[in-house]
Amino acid sequence: MSSEDGGGFSFPSLPKPKPLGSQPLPARNPLLSGATVTDRSGGGGGAQPPAAGGQAQLPGPPPQRRKVPFEKGFSQMDWVRLTQTHPDLAGLGGGPPRRNITMEEVAQHASKDDCWTVLRGKVYNITHYLRFHPGGVPLLLKIAGKDGTALFNKYHAWVNYEFMLQKCLVGLLAPPSASKATAGAAAGDAAAAAGGGTAAVAPVAAANSSNSRSATDLQQAAEGEEEAREPQVMGGKL
Repeated sequence: MSSEDGGGFSFPSLPKPKPLGSQPLPARNPLLSGATVTDRSGGGGGAQPPAAGGQAQLPGPPPQRRKVPFEKGFSQMDWVRLTQTHPDLAGLGGGPPRRNITMEEVAQHASKDDCWTVLRGKVYNITHYLRFHPGGVPLLLKIAGKDGTALFNKYHAWVNYEFMLQKCLVGLLAPPSASKATAGAAAGDAAAAAGGGTAAVAPVAAANSSNSRSATDLQQAAEGEEEAREPQVMGGKL
């Protein structure tokens, strides 16, 4: 407080701040020269380490997933309701799941109205599920009548398909050896049928050949008897 101002207050004058460009930068801590900052606030993947040029690379946008809009009444919840009410999604007529289903039989069900596929050794009738598939009907038709395990693992191997398609289970796929044996048996039956026809023709051909030889022998015998009689007749006249 100063008496010259009549008892008022006075403050010391402060120095004017220097321009920012004129102040030297603080020395950089060598221990932190290679440090990076990571954002853990949950807003994204965080900052990336600086590139060779010294500039940080920001994460790119996530890949967009192809989505197919559901038709009205064909959502996943609608499918769950259908599995609880439909009497025969597998098409077995109320019978138990089958065993030893061959790929040849699966290949016969490859249309939109009759669609089977194989997932990890199990055969499913997915005819009713086609319109409920989030990826659309055309994608499922690629595995119609085929083994769709590879395509399924490529797009959503984490999906619990056994739960979603448990009412569509037709049965278990036959091992490759059984499929080959079935194909061999079918080929054998076809060959036997063809051989039976040949065997039926063979006796007829043999009979015709025997009859032909008999006629020839009779003709030769008759000619021989005629030649033997000619000298006797000629001798009687002389």
